[in-house]
Amino acid sequence: ADFYRDCDRKVMEGRQAMLNIEESQHQADGTEIHLLTNKVPLLDSDGQVNGMLGIYIDISQRKQAEDSLRKSEARLQTLFDSAAEFIFVIDPDGKIIKANRCVYDQSGYTEGEVLGHNIKEFFSDDSQEICDCNFPGLRERGYNRADIEFVCKDGFVLQMDCSATAVADEKGNFSTFLIVQRDVTEQRRAAEALSISEGRFRAIFNSSYQLIGILGPDGTLLDANQTALDVVGLSKEEVAGQP
Repeated sequence: ADFYRDCDRKVMEGRQAMLNIEESQHQADGTEIHLLTNKVPLLDSDGQVNGMLGIYIDISQRKQAEDSLRKSEARLQTLFDSAAEFIFVIDPDGKIIKANRCVYDQSGYTEGEVLGHNIKEFFSDDSQEICDCNFPGLRERGYNRADIEFVCKDGFVLQMDCSATAVADEKGNFSTFLIVQRDVTEQRRAAEALSISEGRFRAIFNSSYQLIGILGPDGTLLDANQTALDVVGLSKEEVAGQP
């Protein structure tokens, strides 16, 4: 209140030719409203200030919308930074506009080393070629998905399941792109290890001179090694599922 009274005094004393401020007032029922206020001094024939003209515009709805937007953006920022995936916002040229906390925590790069750089600078050579091939389609279709290799600051390579989605502006043009990269390094390693283990088992299984069969709990034949199949002269398809 003291601030607003001081502003009015400056106008009335002629020390301020125009005043443009936002202020709040309480209505008779106690409701607070927000006003955009424009005030100018009124001069008499001698050029002396003898009054003040004030124009008040009710901006309560705008302020409520701005407050709701701030809360929404705060929630979005919290979600953005708490995500366990790498999240980037890039421009149509591929330059990084924004990155979430996970990017810096997991990759070792600082904000200054990431923002403003093309996202493919952080990919392996093979993945850069994938990016070059897929980016034109992303601009056109608005969505793309690919497996890429992300190179951390210390040189460690992360296997990433990467999805990219275009964000349209008010005219419907793709102005920015949201890139989400999920680390599947350990998952891929486990799958590869399982494949190797299965391959070794199959090699031993089929090279044994013994007749070997794998049965279900009810006695159904699930699998038989090559030696057994050769002895009975049947294929795996002919015996699998039989009692």
